[in-house]
Amino acid sequence: MPDYLKLSQEAFDASTSYIDANMRQDWDYSLKAFRNEHAPGSKYLSEEYKSRSRIFRPKTRSIIRKNEAAAMQAAFSNREIVTTDPGNPDDVMSVASAAALKEIMEYRLAKTIPAFEIYLGGVQDAQTTGTVCSYQYWEYEKRGEKKLKDQPCIELRPIENIRLDAGASWLDPVNTSPYFCDIVPMYACDVRAMMQNKDDKTGAPKWKKFGDDIIAKARPSDIDTTRQARLGNNKELPEQSDNAIKSFDIVWVMRWFMRENGEDMTYYTLGTEELLTVPKPLDEVYFHGKRPYVIGYAVLETHRALKTGLPMLTKPLQQESTEIANQRLDNVKFVLNKRWMVARGRQVDVQSLVRNVPGGVTLMTDPKNDVHESNWPDVTSSSYIEQDRLNSDFDELAGNFSPSTKVANNAVNDTLGGSKLAAAGAGLMTEYLIQTINVTWWEKVLRQLALLEQYYETDEIVLGVCANKAQLFPRFGISNITDMMLMNEVTVSVNMAMGDPTQRLQKFLAATNAAIQLRMNPAPGANVSEMTKEIYCNAGYRDGARFFSDKQDPAMMKAMQTIQQLQGQVQGKQMELQAKLSETQMRLQSDQQIKGAQLQVDQARIGGDLQIRQSELVIEQQKLELEKLKIQIDAEGKSQELSMRVAEMQATIEEASLKLELERKKLQSLDVKTQGELEKTALEIEKMRIENATANDAHDNESKIGEVAGQVMQNMKDIAGEIATIKGGLETATGTMREHAAILGEGMAGMMKPKRKPVGFKLKKADGKKTSAVVVSYDDGAEDELTVQ
Repeated sequence: MPDYLKLSQEAFDASTSYIDANMRQDWDYSLKAFRNEHAPGSKYLSEEYKSRSRIFRPKTRSIIRKNEAAAMQAAFSNREIVTTDPGNPDDVMSVASAAALKEIMEYRLAKTIPAFEIYLGGVQDAQTTGTVCSYQYWEYEKRGEKKLKDQPCIELRPIENIRLDAGASWLDPVNTSPYFCDIVPMYACDVRAMMQNKDDKTGAPKWKKFGDDIIAKARPSDIDTTRQARLGNNKELPEQSDNAIKSFDIVWVMRWFMRENGEDMTYYTLGTEELLTVPKPLDEVYFHGKRPYVIGYAVLETHRALKTGLPMLTKPLQQESTEIANQRLDNVKFVLNKRWMVARGRQVDVQSLVRNVPGGVTLMTDPKNDVHESNWPDVTSSSYIEQDRLNSDFDELAGNFSPSTKVANNAVNDTLGGSKLAAAGAGLMTEYLIQTINVTWWEKVLRQLALLEQYYETDEIVLGVCANKAQLFPRFGISNITDMMLMNEVTVSVNMAMGDPTQRLQKFLAATNAAIQLRMNPAPGANVSEMTKEIYCNAGYRDGARFFSDKQDPAMMKAMQTIQQLQGQVQGKQMELQAKLSETQMRLQSDQQIKGAQLQVDQARIGGDLQIRQSELVIEQQKLELEKLKIQIDAEGKSQELSMRVAEMQATIEEASLKLELERKKLQSLDVKTQGELEKTALEIEKMRIENATANDAHDNESKIGEVAGQVMQNMKDIAGEIATIKGGLETATGTMREHAAILGEGMAGMMKPKRKPVGFKLKKADGKKTSAVVVSYDDGAEDELTVQ
């Protein structure tokens, strides 16, 4: 196993030597310039300039503050800081995941993470030292069964506490450097507490235990000049205090990321003296397998891992401007307070001359020869002109617009168009600086924050609130945010509103009107979506996807798919029902054939009744013959055509007679069958009563009797249906006869009167418990009572 402690010591020494030789002086100057102070080594800090004017003109602080204000307006004028786009816009779950993650991140950035301070602090760091570095992690603390902290964190790290290899890629110095170190100042009591805490997974102490003598070795031994410049004119740094309580001494704890044999390992060290933790693979500690740091910058410099800050770009102009201002102040002071030449050894009240009190008296022996005044010429206009030129150069380089720039340039003096021209160039430089910070740092930070939320977010309150804000149920039919839904791929970007708010609104309205006109009247073959994007890009937006969407609502698409699936299911059900209907019809036809055979068998039993009905039909036929003769007598006076019609009617009557005869036979057979079924039912009921005579459960007996009675009623209804079918046939057969002879129709109506049909039954109980009879009701109001023995 490699000696990681030795590797850490070598990496720390090498990176610190490079920083001290190449970056430390620039950082010290930049931080001092931001604080309006002269950098170490300046002549204004020497003893010779103790009584001279030595102000530091706040040009650097002014431009940095203006850029911070522009960044604040760009980032926080819109309440929505983050924009999330689904990795697969056609997937409903991916769209729902993007909407849910957006609301979760907005909630955390508004409630948990001080986004305002962190973002503007990052903008300030990127401008002053040239580099902004932040650490993204999930803070979890539990004491007993009580959860104290469970939230994402973004922590700005001072660049002087970061160590990396200077040869790393300028595009991604964090992940391309073979080592990366973050020096974390911690109180000694906190270090001892970490040594006592146990890991939730393994139960082992999080950090190795060491005594106070070893911990004391991790106190910083050298004074960090950059930290001194950052804190200002503090005579003593917090970590350098010798009078502090021992438990509150500050020691260095270093968080290391070391690439060895192609694998990233992470661990902690106590200074460079001892290993606090056992080195572990990076993907075991951080689930995404990336170093949880992001380094960004404000000034783009290729092929350089650590960039130059804005104060270093304007350093020569800042120094010259400060020099001219101090000399001019000295000159004004000399003019207002003259210098005196006093002869050596003369009795002159020098203190009175120095005080120069109005109305004061200065004693001397010979006023004409002992003292002479030294007159200084007043400040020339060239000093102010040169000052204006330097201000103009400074503002042009830094991207600043101020009234002094306007006054210095006569070409744009006192004209509105000139002011707008100067402001436009300065605004472009400011937007360029802010966009550089956003792309190189802030967007990457938010993407790591999104990964942390996807993996670690479990707060039910946060998830519930964000689900309601995202309207997951109305839009997608999803009531809760689940872990699987959050794990979908999502693209995170930053919402930024660059430029003056009034101008932004005008640009937005102009772009929206143009896009609406384009969409209402598109040219043949025009790609409206791409043209809309181009319109909003020229207005300062990335595209118009937030305002115009060519994609259908995923919920509507899902509903349409559901409707299509249901329609397919309905069609399948219809086909299934048609198949069942065909099967039922075939079964009914088969049953009809069986019924016909049964009727032929039962025909012999109804012979007697048939003879009676035949005699009645003969009488009815004789009546019909008499009516026919009457009709013939009445028709004697009619033409030959009427005679032919009478003959035709006779043939029809004969055919109807034959059909009536056949139907009468069918009715007679059905009547016999009905009586047989009733007798058979009575026998089955009697048999059931005998079989269940010994049973104690009267309720079961009643149920079985009810079932048998139900079957009887069903058979009766089937027979009644068949009778109704036969009735329909009879009505069809006699339809023609009614048209030709009304009298014959009236005679046949009486013959075709259907038999009574059962419509229900009820159980008759003798003592309130035991059934004594079954009462069958018919459609004519009659009732038959079948006794149950």
